[in-house]
Amino acid sequence: GASHRLCWAHDPPDAEFDGSPVTDFGPHYRVEIDPDFIWIRFTAVVDCVLGRPCMITLYGIGMGPTNQILLITSSGRCGSPTAVPLNIAGLTNPTQVVDPGIPSSSVGVYLLAALTLVEPPVGFRLCWGPDPKSASPISFPLEVYYPIPYRPIVFFPARIGDMSLVLLESDRLGGHRALVLFGDTTRLPTRTSGFSVLDARSDYDCCNNTGVASSIVLDIQGDIARPSGARVFHDRAAMDVSAAALSARGPHVQGVQCGEACGSEFTSAPTDYAVAAGFRDVLNPERAPGAVMLLHGQ
Repeated sequence: GASHRLCWAHDPPDAEFDGSPVTDFGPHYRVEIDPDFIWIRFTAVVDCVLGRPCMITLYGIGMGPTNQILLITSSGRCGSPTAVPLNIAGLTNPTQVVDPGIPSSSVGVYLLAALTLVEPPVGFRLCWGPDPKSASPISFPLEVYYPIPYRPIVFFPARIGDMSLVLLESDRLGGHRALVLFGDTTRLPTRTSGFSVLDARSDYDCCNNTGVASSIVLDIQGDIARPSGARVFHDRAAMDVSAAALSARGPHVQGVQCGEACGSEFTSAPTDYAVAAGFRDVLNPERAPGAVMLLHGQ
């Protein structure tokens, strides 16, 4: 067997309640860890969509049939007695792993609900316990990280054709500004001499991706993106829209290092925006010549 025992504590004190130095650390480290278990090799895939089963799959080493997971709010910490478990209708929390039928496994599947009635909130924390003795967050000391699927943001209310994104600016506080180039299908004529009755948009090859070349600027802070109004930069039907930044603003190294303590002169490099936009002009679908346009902004 192992020559040692590995114990864990969520927040061990620096002193006893009476202020005296801690002489016996044992009572504060109450969670025993299997020394053969490799903790850091854990990741997860969360699949909880309305109308489908809510399932979380863990990948790691040393998982077994006694493992459980607990979902807590984003403000808590795994293993903390003050963490708040999620309470969602129809969702079993905590949930025990589906028994893989073998003593140890590298994959653990957890079925939280046969049918998802309410999706878990974005950014919840996923906590794991090897053999929890209770449903308390203390019994789930390990946080498992997973890709957080932020909800999509609608930047244009109608159907669009091709789309391309390019970064314009990043500041020292985590904000970004991006340019979206896309085909605006709402601006295409619905009648032409050749299509006096049928929808004229069928006059373009691969019409599903054809639209008037337009742009929108997105101001991004955290998981929120605020779009500006749409602007047409080429008032003709186009497709295969793409973009490349020729010059963009980035935070100065000094601004990144000192954060809000720095003045505005450290916000970003003093340069205008320059973007090369490429597209196919399909006003005449038989030729569809390629074109490049320089977009400039301050």
